[in-house]
Amino acid sequence: MANIIPADKIEAVTGICLDSGCLDAVELAGILMADPAIRMHGPEHHFLVAAALLTAYSNSYCPELKYSFLKKAAQRTGRIPVAVCALYGTCGAMMGAGAAVSIMTRANPFAADPLQLVNRVTAAIQQELAGYAGIRCCKRSVWASLRGTQQVLAGCEGLALPLPERGIRCPWCFSHDACIGGSCPYCQED
Repeated sequence: MANIIPADKIEAVTGICLDSGCLDAVELAGILMADPAIRMHGPEHHFLVAAALLTAYSNSYCPELKYSFLKKAAQRTGRIPVAVCALYGTCGAMMGAGAAVSIMTRANPFAADPLQLVNRVTAAIQQELAGYAGIRCCKRSVWASLRGTQQVLAGCEGLALPLPERGIRCPWCFSHDACIGGSCPYCQED
């Protein structure tokens, strides 16, 4: 199956992640989304979530696996259809988080604990996203996916990633006409 995410987007995200020593997936996602190659909305956000999580995780626990993790994540998230949120009722960024946790834990359909953890992560994210009215916002989906993943992994030895101390603030708040503004917990004016 062909990769749905444009190659230049995968290359931009991968390049930044390979050069990064960042341990904070939220900080790294902000850097990635600020890159000129990343659009306001698009399937690259599916990979971006997985890449930010896997980079922070590998930098913390297993730096020698970073490249192979990113390659697996690009393959898995590259199969997620565009507009999956509306067409299938699930979020591509959330699926990227699920792919990342699956890669971290080496989950498979027969590995009970890792499979349960992947499902706990995606369930937490889906629950948050289901609470928002308005059309899709890839930035909001990225923030929710990172926060949900970090909250679920917080109690897991060898998987915990730092949560931002001041919360997540979206610099793209009000940057597009469909922004839900104050109804979004990530849209906070300074």
